[in-house]
Amino acid sequence: MRAQQYLDAYPEIADEDVSPAFVFVGPQRSGTSKLFRLLAADPRRTKLLTWQGVNPIPVACPLSPDAEDPRIAEAEAWVEELHWVQQAHELDARAPEMEAVIMLQGFMMNTTQRIVPSHQRWCAAADHTPVYDWMHSMLQFVQWQNPGPHRPWILKSPTHLPSLRALHARYPDAVLVTTHRHPLTSVASMFKLVELGTVANTRSLDRARIRDFWLRILRSNLQNFLDLRDHCTTATWVDVPYPELCDDAMRSVERIYDAVGAPLDDDAVARLQRWEEENPQHKRGEFSYRLEEFGMTRDDVEREFADYVDRFGHLF
Repeated sequence: MRAQQYLDAYPEIADEDVSPAFVFVGPQRSGTSKLFRLLAADPRRTKLLTWQGVNPIPVACPLSPDAEDPRIAEAEAWVEELHWVQQAHELDARAPEMEAVIMLQGFMMNTTQRIVPSHQRWCAAADHTPVYDWMHSMLQFVQWQNPGPHRPWILKSPTHLPSLRALHARYPDAVLVTTHRHPLTSVASMFKLVELGTVANTRSLDRARIRDFWLRILRSNLQNFLDLRDHCTTATWVDVPYPELCDDAMRSVERIYDAVGAPLDDDAVARLQRWEEENPQHKRGEFSYRLEEFGMTRDDVEREFADYVDRFGHLF
C-alpha cells in the first residue's frame, strides 16, 4: 500500500524506461544464479539488489551523504532469518538478487517453504499478467529512486517458467536465456532445497510429499517452456549448457552479448573474470543431495522429463 501511495503521488514513476536486455529463465537449480551474478558484474547493466527488492520503499527523511540506507540493515536481518538456504542459494543483502522477491508480493508463486496444493492449482490456472504489471511498476519505482543514465536491466528467476507468455508479453524484446542441466541433478537439488525450507518452517518432514508436489511443478514448468519454444515465433533464445557454464562461462557470456547486439569491452571482460575468480563453485561448501532420498531413480527422472531430455539432452 505504501508503494501504491508513491505511484499515485508521483505519476512520473510510470514514465521510467525499464527495458531488460535479457532475462534468465532456466529451470531451478540449473546455474541461473551464477550466470546472473556473473553478468551483473558488468556496470553497464541495471540489476535489482536484495535490499531494494525486500523493501522498495525509500526512507521518509533525506539521508546524510555518509549515512547508509537503513533498508540494508533490514535486508541483512531478513537474510539472517533465511540462514538455512545459504548452503544451496547464497543470499547477500547488498548483492544482485532475482526479482522473485518482488513477485512474491503477488501471492502467485510456489515457495520452497510451504506446500499448499490448492494454491499451486490456482497458480497453474491463473492469469499472471497482474504480477508482471506490479513487478514492472516496482522496477520503475526502484529506478526512479536512483536517477542517472539509463542502463538496460538484467533480470533472472526460474519462477518465470510457469508464466513465460506473460513475461514475454511484458518484455517482448528481451532475450530469454535458458540454462540447461540434466534433470537427474537439478531435480534432486531442488527437492533438497525444498527439504531445507520444510525443516525450517514446519514440524514434520515428508519427503514423498515434497517429491510428488514439486515433481508436478518442475515437470509443468518445463512443459510450459517447451510449448513456448514451439509456438512463439517472436521470442529470442540463448541456450547455455551447464557444463559450459562451469568450465568456460565467458563463452556463454559472449553468446549472450552477441544475441543482444551489445559489445563486450575489455573493462567488462576484466570485471566478469574477476567476479568468477572470486566466486568459485562451492565457495560456501558443496551442497549435497541424493535423488534416492526422495524415492526416485534415474529411470524415473528420464521418464518424467523425457520430452525435455530428448530435446535438450545434447546440452548436458
